[in-house]
Amino acid sequence: AGKPSSSQSLAKTHSDAELLLLKAQLQVRVSKFREAVDTLDEVLERLEAESRKVENASQMLESQVLQARFFKSQAFVGLQEFKVAEKEMLSLLSKFQDKLEALGREGFLKVYFLQEALGKIQLQMGKCADAEKTLVEALGKLKSAGANPELAAPFMEKIEQKIEECRVKIIERGKKGIRGMVQQLMPGKKR
Repeated sequence: AGKPSSSQSLAKTHSDAELLLLKAQLQVRVSKFREAVDTLDEVLERLEAESRKVENASQMLESQVLQARFFKSQAFVGLQEFKVAEKEMLSLLSKFQDKLEALGREGFLKVYFLQEALGKIQLQMGKCADAEKTLVEALGKLKSAGANPELAAPFMEKIEQKIEECRVKIIERGKKGIRGMVQQLMPGKKR
């Protein structure tokens, strides 16, 4: 097989993947999360097979791999499988973060969105300390992207608000724990 066929095959994989990614997004939108996961697994399988065949196809296919894995994480959120969603996002960031940041501004913004999504998942899991760390890091990426302060302000406020909500939850949880202990120590006292 000559060069043309490999580039044709690459183009076909790319356009098939685009369609499947759209299909998965629609499935997520109509809450068909399990089906979306299946669609995305199919996308990822095809992309991996193609990138094994073509040496320098990585750039084109990698952005689709990134999208597919991000949507997959969101589908798991829809299924309330937060642990799996978190794991998917963590592995995504460890694989792509450095590559993205090497792209400069555009890449930093992508990392910001990924970290914000991860932070939201951690908030839903009640992992406030992790979420805070993730979201503070996300804020840093927004600043590294050189985001215009006026534009960035609402994002920053949103993130700071999320962190605050989480802190309040932790304090509440702590109080409940202490209250429970006090009640155990003084069983005679009814509140």
